[in-house]
Amino acid sequence: MKRDFKFDFDYWSSLYQNAPEDFERERESSVNNFIENANSSVKRLRGIQFRIDLERQRHNSPMGSCLKLYQLMLDKFHEEFVPRFGKFKD
Repeated sequence: MKRDFKFDFDYWSSLYQNAPEDFERERESSVNNFIENANSSVKRLRGIQFRIDLERQRHNSPMGSCLKLYQLMLDKFHEEFVPRFGKFKD
């Protein structure tokens, strides 16, 4: 079943700028709601979200946590897909 997911960037941006505590509460609620309604493994998604939250807490800046999460995604991609399909050509 396809789910319609609409993301209102202006709403979230405004909420973050004007009420960061409300933003964080609503962000957490939205993530939890998404995980609970996912068709895939809720336990695995909770584990991934736990790792994301941990990395966000470890870094002093949003950019630092963004870069770390980006690196984790690249590492996972290489771990799962490169062995299966061989090295990618440049």
